Amino acid sequence: MSPSIKKIYIKNRELNKEKIGFFTFLMNSSKAEMLFDRFQKILFWNSIYDIFLFFLCFCLFCSYASQFWPNIFFVGHAIRRVISILILKRLLTPASIIRNLDNF
Repeated sequence: MSPSIKKIYIKNRELNKEKIGFFTFLMNSSKAEMLFDRFQKILFWNSIYDIFLFFLCFCLFCSYASQFWPNIFFVGHAIRRVISILILKRLLTPASIIRNLDNF
């Protein structure tokens, strides 16, 4: 190979490394965005499920108070889950962060 072709080859190889690094960053950031979104959905549905179970246990407590009196100790769980749903609804998603980038 002539020296000029070697220089072009080395230059192209360095550019490709930069492109590969950028695309790797894009792939990792999109994976992180998907994981963040999935984590938010899991927390939301887990909170809904926990509140439903609390109300089911509360109905059992109302019907058989003498046997289900320890269910009173789970009131804190329902309050915590309602607060977590409110917090989850106020969390920013990566798409909304990008949309409102000019405001920051």
